[in-house]
Amino acid sequence: MLFGRYRGDGSGELVLEGSQAGRRQRHTFRVELPRRDFGNDFIPRLWAARKAGALTAHVRLHGADPEVVEEIRQLGLRYGILTEYTSYLVEEPQLAFARPEAAMDQARNLAAAPNEQSGAEAFRRAEASSRLREADKLEEAEMLVAGVVASKAARADLEAGDARSVEAIRHVGRRLFVFRDGAWTDLNFVTSLNVIELAPFSDAYFELIRRLPAVKPYFALGDQVVIAGEGLALRLTPDGATTWKSGELKSVLRALEGSL
Repeated sequence: MLFGRYRGDGSGELVLEGSQAGRRQRHTFRVELPRRDFGNDFIPRLWAARKAGALTAHVRLHGADPEVVEEIRQLGLRYGILTEYTSYLVEEPQLAFARPEAAMDQARNLAAAPNEQSGAEAFRRAEASSRLREADKLEEAEMLVAGVVASKAARADLEAGDARSVEAIRHVGRRLFVFRDGAWTDLNFVTSLNVIELAPFSDAYFELIRRLPAVKPYFALGDQVVIAGEGLALRLTPDGATTWKSGELKSVLRALEGSL
């Protein structure tokens, strides 16, 4: 399976060249490249998971480079995938905004220097990174990473194909949600954001869905959901407002449009 990225849109010919059984091969395909294809949203996330696997393997070989660690972390946040460098946000979300430098320190500490890598644990993590680079299915990639970051008690279940140990994590679109304090919370959420609370199945709820249908998969998580946007967050809660105050709906649309 071949992955790549492009910017914008267009059409043209895709040429693949290589060798097979000692013979040179060349194949040409006519392709249409849309600006965005909503029917294949899993592809960017699978690409990101493979990219994270390759970068993680680089860290294991060459040590924790802050720029590489940050690239892995941003891949996880941007594409809604769990990585070794976003998993700490699941366990200790306060680090993300209380002390950003502490969050990065913890992320770097997950990668030992090459001369410190030994034993079964280091081998298991290196093997997972290698397999992640070649994953053909998003579910396979997610299970591989979950197996790396899971506790020892949960690891046996994961290796047996039992996903119960990662039930507290959900992927919707390009967002990663964790079940925290009774709500499915966007991993991008920080407490410094202004929060607008909305009651599920209220008039305001259905008006937002009508104006921004992209929220429906997120609302399907339940009646307790927190979605982070640009400058504010939307909290779905039974105690939320049933009608919009002046300017609120416009603010929510501006914060969420283009990011869901």
